[in-house]
Amino acid sequence: LKKYKYIVDFKIIEDGNIEINLDTENMIDMPVKRDSKPGRRLYIKSKDVFSPRKGIIILSTSKGLKESREARKEKIGGEKLFSIIE
Repeated sequence: LKKYKYIVDFKIIEDGNIEINLDTENMIDMPVKRDSKPGRRLYIKSKDVFSPRKGIIILSTSKGLKESREARKEKIGGEKLFSIIE
């Protein structure tokens, strides 16, 4: 998310939680949609991974968290965690 300028910075705290710093001055209305939920996991095959024109989709893959464009290049699928579509 930092790479795509959705967040300014982040750090991992001792207890394993993540602290995220947002740039509230330049923040736009970004609808974040949680796609995979504990009661309903949503998995996508590598051939079905798509990239929206505006926004990003985050996947949990066997190679770690990947943005949909990276996952498509590496031809890997995974669990669709959330999406930010502008």
